[in-house]
This record gives sequence, structure tokens and C-alpha cells, in this order.
Amino acid sequence: MRALLRVILCSIGLLGAAAGCGRDEASREKPAPAPGTGSAAASAAPIADPAAEARAAKGKQAIGTLKQQLVGALTEALKTGAPAAIVVCNTEAPAIAQALAVDGVKVGRATRKPRNPANAAADWQLEAIASFEEVVRRGDKLEGASFVRHLPDGSTRYAEPLVIQPLCVTC
Repeated sequence: MRALLRVILCSIGLLGAAAGCGRDEASREKPAPAPGTGSAAASAAPIADPAAEARAAKGKQAIGTLKQQLVGALTEALKTGAPAAIVVCNTEAPAIAQALAVDGVKVGRATRKPRNPANAAADWQLEAIASFEEVVRRGDKLEGASFVRHLPDGSTRYAEPLVIQPLCVTC
């Protein structure tokens, strides 16, 4: 059985400008990936532009914070049962992501098969999911994988995989 994947996404705008979550006009562009971008390689080649590298690092940090807070909230909720975990996924996860939306950073979750239509993957998000699916198809581990896309407008899109666990599917 193929692993179900969701991705945690981060859009980072230029100089604190508001950035979309992958559905804005800039993200619809399909620029050729720069070295070290557009792949799910855990050890991508260095990014030539220090500002772009800083935006990718900012995305990684935001996603790390979201993962840590979400796992903590889910672990606590599961002590009282799956219905409580569903509430966390539906209400607390978006609230945590919203709290991380500062300085042009927007964090969210996306998947090909969403329970919540707002989490339907589109544009670059589908590219990120496809790159992670390719990692799984090759038999490689997703741990440490990421997807980075630097756009001509100076924004960056960053994603990490979130593998849906069997318990998640029962919810």
C-alpha cells in the first residue's frame, strides 16, 4: 500500500510582504528549478543566493515549530480519544499555522485527498507532493526530505512531508 502523504507548506514573501499559500499568481509560474531546489533531496546543493537561502531556512524553522506544537497537541488530545484529535486537526492546527504567519511567512497543510477542501493541494504543492511520492517510490526514506522553490518575484515555497499514520486514517 502506498503511503498517504500530506505536506506542510510554507510560503515566504520578500522582505516581509504578504505571501500566498501557493494559489497566488506568482506560484502558478513554473520556473526551472535552481540547483538544489524543486527536489525532495534531504541534502540539496547549496543555494547561490544568500537571501533565498535565508527564506528557505525561515520556512524550515516555521514548519519545525508547527510540527512540534501539533504533535504535542495531538498527543495530549489522544489521551481522551480520537474525537479530541479530530478537533485538534480541524481547529488547533490552523490556529498554530496562523500564529506562525509573521514577516511574510504563511504556513499550511495540503494533500491530494483532503478531508477539508481548504487543504486541497494545488500548483506548486502538487509538485512538492509528487517529489515526495517519487522518494517513496524509489524506496528512500522521507525523513529530512524537503522541497524548495524560489520564484522570480523573490518569494520562496518550502515544503516537508508529513506521512499520514494509520491512526490518522481512522479519524
